[in-house]
Amino acid sequence: MYVDESVQYQHVTGEAKPRRLYAVTGYIATFNRWLKLEHQWQEVLDHFGSPPFHLTEFMARQGDFKDLGWSDDKRNEYIELLCGIAAEHTIMGVGCGIYESDYTRALPRDLRYAWRDPYYFCIYGML
Repeated sequence: MYVDESVQYQHVTGEAKPRRLYAVTGYIATFNRWLKLEHQWQEVLDHFGSPPFHLTEFMARQGDFKDLGWSDDKRNEYIELLCGIAAEHTIMGVGCGIYESDYTRALPRDLRYAWRDPYYFCIYGML
């Protein structure tokens, strides 16, 4: 299983401070499927002359993906190929996300105490 987490701050028009979004996602695959996925994934990166893939940087055109000079069509082709490889070689994808404000407002105090943090709520929700 491959698991990744993210905490992002989203600025919402009309709100004084940004909203914090917690997310945990994962893919499940057999060992042999992971090997095939990694091989094909690297072929796409090599074909495009791409740096190591990080979705947040790719989507924001920041970090290693800043100033690559790729057209929107090239970016779309790149991400479609990577998504296809992930879909083809994994058995299942899972995920959970929650805004911190929703976590605080909707969950009873005893559950918030038990999970300690929205991040752990997301892990539990994903499992």
